[in-house]
Amino acid sequence: MAKRLIYVGFNGFPRASAEVVKQKLICKTFQLMGFECTIICNKNYFFGNYRYRGTIEGISYFYSTFLYSKTKSKIFNKLIQIFGVCVEKLYLIYKPTDVAIISSRNFWAISIYALIFKIKRTKTLLTHVEDVSSVGKKSVGKKWNDYLFNHYAFRLVDGALPISEYLKNKISNFAPETLQLKLPVMVDYNSFKLKEIRDEFTVGISFNYFLYCGSVSYKEVLNFIVDSFKAVGSSYKLVLILNGQPEKLKIIRNELKEYKNIIIYSEISFQHLIYLYNNAKGLLIPLRETVQDKARFPHKIGEYTASGNPIITNNWGEVKNLFTNKVNAFVCERYDVELFTAAMRFIIDNPKESKSIGLNGEKMAKDVFNYPNYVEPLSNLIKSIT
Repeated sequence: MAKRLIYVGFNGFPRASAEVVKQKLICKTFQLMGFECTIICNKNYFFGNYRYRGTIEGISYFYSTFLYSKTKSKIFNKLIQIFGVCVEKLYLIYKPTDVAIISSRNFWAISIYALIFKIKRTKTLLTHVEDVSSVGKKSVGKKWNDYLFNHYAFRLVDGALPISEYLKNKISNFAPETLQLKLPVMVDYNSFKLKEIRDEFTVGISFNYFLYCGSVSYKEVLNFIVDSFKAVGSSYKLVLILNGQPEKLKIIRNELKEYKNIIIYSEISFQHLIYLYNNAKGLLIPLRETVQDKARFPHKIGEYTASGNPIITNNWGEVKNLFTNKVNAFVCERYDVELFTAAMRFIIDNPKESKSIGLNGEKMAKDVFNYPNYVEPLSNLIKSIT
Protein backbone atom coordinates (compact mmCIF):
# COMPACT_ATOMS: atom_id res chain seq x y z
CA MET A 1 0.00 0.00 0.00
CA ALA A 2 1.35 3.43 -0.99
CA LYS A 3 2.30 5.90 1.72
CA ARG A 4 0.36 9.17 1.81
CA LEU A 5 1.61 12.76 1.82
CA ILE A 6 -0.60 15.78 2.49
CA TYR A 7 0.61 19.30 1.67
CA VAL A 8 -1.21 22.12 3.50
CA GLY A 9 -0.93 25.82 4.26
CA PHE A 10 -0.51 27.42 0.83
CA ASN A 11 -3.40 28.29 -1.46
CA GLY A 12 -3.17 28.65 -5.21
CA PHE A 13 -2.41 25.23 -6.69
CA PRO A 14 -2.32 24.62 -9.65
CA ARG A 15 -2.11 28.30 -10.65
CA ALA A 16 1.40 29.10 -11.86
CA SER A 17 3.72 30.69 -9.28
CA ALA A 18 7.16 29.94 -7.85
CA GLU A 19 5.61 28.47 -4.69
CA VAL A 20 3.26 26.23 -6.68
CA VAL A 21 6.13 25.00 -8.86
CA LYS A 22 8.07 24.06 -5.73
CA GLN A 23 4.98 22.38 -4.26
CA LYS A 24 4.67 20.33 -7.41
CA LEU A 25 8.35 19.34 -7.49
CA ILE A 26 8.41 18.37 -3.81
CA CYS A 27 5.36 16.19 -4.44
CA LYS A 28 7.01 14.64 -7.51
CA THR A 29 10.04 13.85 -5.36
CA PHE A 30 7.79 12.11 -2.83
CA GLN A 31 6.11 10.23 -5.69
CA LEU A 32 9.52 8.80 -6.55
CA MET A 33 9.69 7.72 -2.90
CA GLY A 34 6.41 5.79 -3.31
CA PHE A 35 3.98 8.34 -1.88
CA GLU A 36 0.52 9.35 -3.04
CA CYS A 37 0.39 13.14 -2.79
CA THR A 38 -2.55 15.45 -2.06
CA ILE A 39 -2.46 19.25 -1.85
CA ILE A 40 -5.18 20.86 0.28
CA CYS A 41 -6.20 24.51 -0.22
CA ASN A 42 -8.63 26.13 2.23
CA LYS A 43 -9.23 29.48 0.50
CA ASN A 44 -10.36 30.37 -3.01
CA TYR A 45 -8.14 33.37 -3.68
CA PHE A 46 -8.12 33.51 -7.48
CA PHE A 47 -10.24 33.67 -10.58
CA GLY A 48 -9.79 30.80 -13.02
CA ASN A 49 -11.31 27.82 -14.76
CA TYR A 50 -9.93 25.04 -12.57
CA ARG A 51 -12.21 22.58 -10.82
CA TYR A 52 -12.21 22.56 -7.02
CA ARG A 53 -10.62 19.11 -7.06
CA GLY A 54 -8.62 17.18 -9.59
CA THR A 55 -5.32 15.53 -10.45
CA ILE A 56 -2.39 17.16 -12.24
CA GLU A 57 0.76 15.20 -13.09
CA GLY A 58 -0.37 12.52 -10.65
CA ILE A 59 -0.79 15.03 -7.80
CA SER A 60 -4.28 15.29 -6.32
CA TYR A 61 -5.57 18.63 -5.10
CA PHE A 62 -8.70 19.64 -3.21
CA TYR A 63 -10.21 23.04 -2.34
CA SER A 64 -12.12 22.62 0.90
CA THR A 65 -14.25 25.63 -0.09
CA PHE A 66 -15.67 23.44 -2.90
CA LEU A 67 -14.90 26.41 -5.17
CA TYR A 68 -11.65 27.27 -6.94
CA SER A 69 -12.54 30.81 -8.03
CA LYS A 70 -13.57 33.82 -6.03
CA THR A 71 -17.01 35.30 -6.57
CA LYS A 72 -17.84 39.00 -6.97
CA SER A 73 -19.37 39.10 -3.49
CA LYS A 74 -16.80 39.97 -0.80
CA ILE A 75 -19.17 38.83 1.95
CA PHE A 76 -19.76 35.45 0.30
CA ASN A 77 -16.02 35.01 -0.31
CA LYS A 78 -15.32 35.65 3.37
CA LEU A 79 -18.00 33.21 4.50
CA ILE A 80 -16.87 30.50 2.08
CA GLN A 81 -13.28 30.90 3.28
CA ILE A 82 -14.36 30.37 6.89
CA PHE A 83 -16.30 27.32 5.72
CA GLY A 84 -13.22 26.10 3.83
CA VAL A 85 -10.98 26.32 6.88
CA CYS A 86 -13.46 24.27 8.94
CA VAL A 87 -13.91 21.61 6.23
CA GLU A 88 -10.13 21.39 5.80
CA LYS A 89 -9.63 20.56 9.47
CA LEU A 90 -12.29 17.82 9.34
CA TYR A 91 -10.67 16.44 6.18
CA LEU A 92 -7.25 16.35 7.84
CA ILE A 93 -8.63 14.62 10.95
CA TYR A 94 -10.17 11.76 8.98
CA LYS A 95 -7.77 11.48 6.01
CA PRO A 96 -5.13 8.74 6.55
CA THR A 97 -1.73 10.45 6.35
CA ASP A 98 1.86 9.33 6.83
CA VAL A 99 3.70 12.61 6.22
CA ALA A 100 2.42 16.20 6.19
CA ILE A 101 4.20 19.23 4.78
CA ILE A 102 3.09 22.60 6.15
CA SER A 103 3.79 25.68 4.05
CA SER A 104 2.62 28.65 6.10
CA ARG A 105 4.02 31.64 7.98
CA ASN A 106 0.91 31.94 10.17
CA PHE A 107 1.90 30.71 13.62
CA TRP A 108 -1.67 29.96 14.76
CA ALA A 109 -2.46 27.99 11.60
CA ILE A 110 0.78 26.02 12.04
CA SER A 111 -0.15 25.31 15.67
CA ILE A 112 -3.52 23.84 14.69
CA TYR A 113 -2.01 21.76 11.88
CA ALA A 114 0.72 20.49 14.21
CA LEU A 115 -1.81 19.54 16.89
CA ILE A 116 -3.98 17.56 14.44
CA PHE A 117 -1.00 15.71 13.01
CA LYS A 118 0.48 15.11 16.47
CA ILE A 119 -2.74 13.41 17.58
CA LYS A 120 -2.71 11.32 14.39
CA ARG A 121 1.00 10.51 14.83
CA THR A 122 1.71 11.93 11.39
CA LYS A 123 5.27 13.09 10.68
CA THR A 124 5.35 16.84 10.00
CA LEU A 125 7.72 19.03 7.99
CA LEU A 126 7.57 22.84 7.90
CA THR A 127 8.96 24.74 4.91
CA HIS A 128 10.86 28.01 5.37
CA VAL A 129 11.50 30.18 2.30
CA GLU A 130 11.97 33.74 3.61
CA ASP A 131 12.81 35.70 6.73
CA VAL A 132 9.30 36.95 7.51
CA SER A 133 10.49 39.51 10.07
CA SER A 134 12.61 41.31 7.44
CA VAL A 135 9.81 42.04 4.96
CA GLY A 136 8.43 45.60 5.06
CA LYS A 137 6.50 47.56 7.67
CA LYS A 138 3.96 45.56 9.65
CA SER A 139 1.18 45.93 12.16
CA VAL A 140 1.67 44.96 15.79
CA GLY A 141 -0.31 41.77 15.17
CA LYS A 142 1.90 40.70 12.28
CA LYS A 143 5.06 41.52 14.22
CA TRP A 144 3.78 39.34 17.07
CA ASN A 145 3.04 36.53 14.60
CA ASP A 146 6.57 36.82 13.18
CA TYR A 147 8.06 36.62 16.67
CA LEU A 148 6.10 33.48 17.51
CA PHE A 149 6.91 31.94 14.13
CA ASN A 150 10.65 32.53 14.46
CA HIS A 151 10.90 31.43 18.09
CA TYR A 152 8.38 28.60 18.40
CA ALA A 153 6.95 27.30 15.10
CA PHE A 154 9.79 24.89 14.39
CA ARG A 155 9.51 23.40 17.86
CA LEU A 156 6.01 22.20 16.97
CA VAL A 157 7.04 20.04 13.99
CA ASP A 158 9.30 17.06 13.43
CA GLY A 159 11.43 18.50 10.65
CA ALA A 160 12.21 21.70 8.75
CA LEU A 161 12.87 22.39 5.07
CA PRO A 162 14.72 25.74 4.89
CA ILE A 163 15.61 27.13 1.48
CA SER A 164 18.93 28.72 2.47
CA GLU A 165 21.87 28.39 4.83
CA TYR A 166 20.82 31.63 6.54
CA LEU A 167 17.38 30.23 7.42
CA LYS A 168 18.85 26.88 8.39
CA ASN A 169 21.11 28.59 10.93
CA LYS A 170 18.22 30.68 12.22
CA ILE A 171 16.12 27.56 12.83
CA SER A 172 19.05 25.96 14.66
CA ASN A 173 19.21 28.94 17.02
CA PHE A 174 15.55 28.69 18.07
CA ALA A 175 14.83 24.97 17.61
CA PRO A 176 18.15 23.09 17.84
CA GLU A 177 16.46 19.71 18.30
CA THR A 178 14.43 19.94 15.07
CA LEU A 179 15.82 17.91 12.17
CA GLN A 180 16.54 19.89 9.00
CA LEU A 181 17.18 19.42 5.31
CA LYS A 182 18.13 22.45 3.24
CA LEU A 183 15.90 22.30 0.18
CA PRO A 184 16.95 24.98 -2.34
CA VAL A 185 15.18 25.86 -5.55
CA MET A 186 14.12 22.73 -7.43
CA VAL A 187 13.92 22.24 -11.18
CA ASP A 188 12.53 19.57 -13.48
CA TYR A 189 15.21 19.62 -16.17
CA ASN A 190 13.16 17.40 -18.46
CA SER A 191 10.63 20.23 -18.82
CA PHE A 192 13.31 22.34 -20.48
CA LYS A 193 13.88 19.78 -23.23
CA LEU A 194 11.01 21.03 -25.34
CA LYS A 195 10.92 20.69 -29.09
CA GLU A 196 11.60 23.95 -30.92
CA ILE A 197 8.37 25.91 -31.14
CA ARG A 198 7.49 27.72 -34.36
CA ASP A 199 4.43 29.89 -33.99
CA GLU A 200 3.43 33.53 -34.24
CA PHE A 201 5.01 34.31 -30.86
CA THR A 202 8.41 32.72 -31.45
CA VAL A 203 8.73 33.91 -35.05
CA GLY A 204 8.67 37.45 -33.69
CA ILE A 205 11.69 36.75 -31.43
CA SER A 206 14.41 37.34 -34.03
CA PHE A 207 16.69 39.61 -32.00
CA ASN A 208 19.37 39.32 -29.32
CA TYR A 209 18.18 40.07 -25.80
CA PHE A 210 18.75 39.94 -22.07
CA LEU A 211 15.91 38.67 -19.91
CA TYR A 212 14.46 39.27 -16.48
CA CYS A 213 11.49 37.37 -15.07
CA GLY A 214 9.87 38.48 -11.84
CA SER A 215 7.06 40.16 -9.96
CA VAL A 216 5.88 43.75 -10.38
CA SER A 217 6.08 43.95 -6.58
CA TYR A 218 9.89 44.14 -6.81
CA LYS A 219 9.81 47.63 -8.35
CA GLU A 220 13.20 48.59 -6.91
CA VAL A 221 14.83 45.59 -8.60
CA LEU A 222 13.03 46.30 -11.87
CA ASN A 223 14.29 49.90 -11.87
CA PHE A 224 17.81 48.62 -11.16
CA ILE A 225 17.65 46.28 -14.16
CA VAL A 226 16.30 48.94 -16.49
CA ASP A 227 18.99 51.43 -15.41
CA SER A 228 21.72 48.81 -15.89
CA PHE A 229 20.43 47.89 -19.35
CA LYS A 230 19.99 51.47 -20.56
CA ALA A 231 23.67 52.14 -19.77
CA VAL A 232 24.78 49.27 -22.05
CA GLY A 233 24.07 51.24 -25.23
CA SER A 234 23.65 48.25 -27.55
CA SER A 235 21.28 46.95 -30.21
CA TYR A 236 20.37 44.18 -27.78
CA LYS A 237 16.90 44.32 -26.29
CA LEU A 238 15.68 43.77 -22.74
CA VAL A 239 12.81 41.30 -22.31
CA LEU A 240 10.83 41.66 -19.08
CA ILE A 241 8.45 38.85 -18.13
CA LEU A 242 6.35 40.32 -15.35
CA ASN A 243 3.57 38.94 -13.20
CA GLY A 244 1.48 40.38 -10.41
CA GLN A 245 -1.22 42.96 -9.92
CA PRO A 246 -2.64 44.24 -13.24
CA GLU A 247 -2.76 47.82 -11.93
CA LYS A 248 0.96 47.84 -11.13
CA LEU A 249 1.77 46.17 -14.44
CA LYS A 250 -0.14 48.88 -16.30
CA ILE A 251 1.87 51.59 -14.53
CA ILE A 252 5.15 49.90 -15.47
CA ARG A 253 4.09 49.56 -19.11
CA ASN A 254 3.28 53.28 -19.22
CA GLU A 255 6.62 54.18 -17.64
CA LEU A 256 8.60 52.14 -20.17
CA LYS A 257 6.52 52.57 -23.33
CA GLU A 258 8.95 55.13 -24.80
CA TYR A 259 11.81 52.60 -24.75
CA LYS A 260 11.45 50.60 -27.96
CA ASN A 261 14.23 48.18 -27.00
CA ILE A 262 12.43 47.11 -23.80
CA ILE A 263 9.74 44.48 -24.35
CA ILE A 264 7.26 43.43 -21.67
CA TYR A 265 5.41 40.11 -21.61
CA SER A 266 2.95 38.78 -19.05
CA GLU A 267 0.64 35.78 -18.77
CA ILE A 268 2.59 33.78 -21.35
CA SER A 269 2.48 29.99 -21.65
CA PHE A 270 5.09 27.77 -20.02
CA GLN A 271 6.31 26.71 -23.48
CA HIS A 272 6.89 30.31 -24.50
CA LEU A 273 8.57 31.07 -21.17
CA ILE A 274 11.03 28.23 -21.71
CA TYR A 275 11.60 29.37 -25.30
CA LEU A 276 12.54 32.84 -24.04
CA TYR A 277 14.89 31.39 -21.41
CA ASN A 278 16.57 29.10 -23.92
CA ASN A 279 17.20 31.87 -26.45
CA ALA A 280 18.32 34.69 -24.15
CA LYS A 281 21.95 35.81 -24.30
CA GLY A 282 21.94 36.58 -20.59
CA LEU A 283 19.49 36.14 -17.69
CA LEU A 284 19.34 38.76 -14.94
CA ILE A 285 18.72 38.10 -11.25
CA PRO A 286 20.08 40.92 -9.04
CA LEU A 287 19.85 40.43 -5.27
CA ARG A 288 19.47 43.44 -3.01
CA GLU A 289 21.93 43.51 -0.12
CA THR A 290 19.17 43.04 2.45
CA VAL A 291 18.32 40.36 5.00
CA GLN A 292 15.27 39.48 2.90
CA ASP A 293 17.35 38.66 -0.18
CA LYS A 294 20.07 37.00 1.91
CA ALA A 295 17.52 34.59 3.36
CA ARG A 296 15.55 33.75 0.23
CA PHE A 297 16.61 31.87 -2.89
CA PRO A 298 14.74 33.00 -6.03
CA HIS A 299 13.17 30.12 -7.92
CA LYS A 300 14.20 31.78 -11.18
CA ILE A 301 17.87 31.01 -10.51
CA GLY A 302 17.12 27.31 -10.96
CA GLU A 303 15.10 27.89 -14.13
CA TYR A 304 17.71 30.26 -15.55
CA THR A 305 20.54 27.76 -15.10
CA ALA A 306 18.47 25.01 -16.74
CA SER A 307 18.58 26.99 -19.99
CA GLY A 308 22.36 26.65 -20.24
CA ASN A 309 22.66 30.39 -20.78
CA PRO A 310 24.73 32.67 -18.50
CA ILE A 311 23.10 34.36 -15.54
CA ILE A 312 24.12 37.74 -14.15
CA THR A 313 23.72 38.13 -10.40
CA ASN A 314 25.70 39.44 -7.43
CA ASN A 315 27.64 37.94 -4.54
CA TRP A 316 24.90 37.77 -1.91
CA GLY A 317 23.04 35.09 0.02
CA GLU A 318 23.01 31.58 -1.43
CA VAL A 319 24.77 32.77 -4.60
CA LYS A 320 28.00 32.84 -2.57
CA ASN A 321 27.69 29.12 -1.88
CA LEU A 322 27.07 28.01 -5.47
CA PHE A 323 28.42 30.39 -8.09
CA THR A 324 31.87 31.70 -9.00
CA ASN A 325 32.35 34.73 -11.22
CA LYS A 326 33.13 33.86 -14.85
CA VAL A 327 33.22 30.15 -14.01
CA ASN A 328 29.54 29.18 -13.85
CA ALA A 329 27.87 32.62 -13.77
CA PHE A 330 28.59 36.33 -13.91
CA VAL A 331 28.72 37.23 -10.23
CA CYS A 332 29.06 40.95 -9.61
CA GLU A 333 30.85 41.84 -6.40
CA ARG A 334 28.07 44.21 -5.35
CA TYR A 335 24.48 45.18 -6.12
CA ASP A 336 25.70 47.92 -8.43
CA VAL A 337 24.34 49.27 -11.73
CA GLU A 338 27.79 49.79 -13.28
CA LEU A 339 28.89 46.24 -12.48
CA PHE A 340 25.74 44.73 -14.02
CA THR A 341 26.17 46.94 -17.09
CA ALA A 342 29.77 45.74 -17.45
CA ALA A 343 28.66 42.10 -17.23
CA MET A 344 26.10 42.62 -20.00
CA ARG A 345 28.73 44.28 -22.19
CA PHE A 346 31.08 41.33 -21.60
CA ILE A 347 28.40 38.91 -22.82
CA ILE A 348 27.83 41.01 -25.94
CA ASP A 349 31.57 41.19 -26.72
CA ASN A 350 32.42 37.57 -25.78
CA PRO A 351 29.51 35.33 -26.83
CA LYS A 352 31.43 32.02 -26.97
CA GLU A 353 33.07 32.39 -23.57
CA SER A 354 29.77 33.57 -22.09
CA LYS A 355 27.92 30.54 -23.44
CA SER A 356 30.57 28.25 -21.96
CA ILE A 357 30.04 29.90 -18.57
CA GLY A 358 26.29 29.31 -18.93
CA LEU A 359 26.84 25.63 -19.68
CA ASN A 360 29.04 25.32 -16.58
CA GLY A 361 26.17 26.80 -14.57
CA GLU A 362 23.78 24.24 -16.03
CA LYS A 363 26.16 21.40 -15.16
CA MET A 364 26.44 22.58 -11.54
CA ALA A 365 22.70 23.11 -11.23
CA LYS A 366 21.87 19.59 -12.40
CA ASP A 367 23.66 18.34 -9.31
CA VAL A 368 22.10 20.87 -6.93
CA PHE A 369 18.63 21.78 -8.24
CA ASN A 370 17.39 18.68 -10.10
CA TYR A 371 14.47 17.42 -8.02
CA PRO A 372 15.15 13.62 -8.28
CA ASN A 373 18.46 14.23 -6.49
CA TYR A 374 16.48 14.88 -3.28
CA VAL A 375 14.83 11.46 -3.10
CA GLU A 376 17.57 10.00 -0.89
CA PRO A 377 18.01 13.06 1.41
CA LEU A 378 14.24 13.35 1.96
CA SER A 379 13.92 9.61 2.54
CA ASN A 380 16.69 9.77 5.14
CA LEU A 381 15.04 12.74 6.85
CA ILE A 382 11.69 10.92 7.09
CA LYS A 383 13.39 7.79 8.43
CA SER A 384 15.22 9.85 11.07
CA ILE A 385 11.96 11.15 12.51
CA THR A 386 10.93 8.82 15.33
